Amino acid sequence: MTQVAPCRFTPKSVPATGWFGVGNGTWAWAGAPPETRGTMFAFYAQVDDVGKGGGPAVVAALIVAYGRVAAFNVAVSGWLVCGAILLALRRHIDADVERARLAVAGEVRRED
Repeated sequence: MTQVAPCRFTPKSVPATGWFGVGNGTWAWAGAPPETRGTMFAFYAQVDDVGKGGGPAVVAALIVAYGRVAAFNVAVSGWLVCGAILLALRRHIDADVERARLAVAGEVRRED
């Protein structure tokens, strides 16, 4: 039977594991059934690449338009908003992983 690894994180484990670190696609496989996992990684890679390429360009444009302090204040504010969204989503990850595990188990039983 195919098993999906459980996803557990606590306030202490997040900094230790680098859960939200750059290049960490763990979330893409943790909650995705095998038939959609490739799509999830493609989406993750696209968003990650756009962020890596577009982020510095946006900050540079903000520096030119508003000055260094204001530009970095806007950039950090965006980071804080994204962090708050990720923290709000953390409650749902375990349920999504369990739902994916049950879906995979159902598919395996149907094939038998």
